[in-house]
Amino acid sequence: MKLKNQSSEVQPTYRMAPHADHCFKSSTVKSIMNEVLEEALEGIDHYDPVKCRALTSILSEDIKQRVKWLNFERFKLVCLVHIGSINGQAMQIVSRCLWNDSVDSFASTCFKKKDMFVVALMFAVYKE
Repeated sequence: MKLKNQSSEVQPTYRMAPHADHCFKSSTVKSIMNEVLEEALEGIDHYDPVKCRALTSILSEDIKQRVKWLNFERFKLVCLVHIGSINGQAMQIVSRCLWNDSVDSFASTCFKKKDMFVVALMFAVYKE
């Protein structure tokens, strides 16, 4: 039997902003995303919808895992990857978020190869 003061839950710290050395760094995350995309798309010559559908999940998980290794404490990370075919058409990707501009941030990158494009987005929302 546990007493109320011996709870196993983590107590809130009531921090309203991250420590200076644990802030989300968009430029660092962008370089990681570029590295992951270049490695993964090295052997792919053309757009294949079946392969690309599975590749989007793999890429987003790989990017998110590598960014987690940077130890951005108390940030909720969301990674989106879009892969499509370049056939002379245009495409716009738009995101809307409700967040605090002073602590929340994002990073994005684009990658083109022959007849395909890849857009990767990483959102970092600070958890108070």
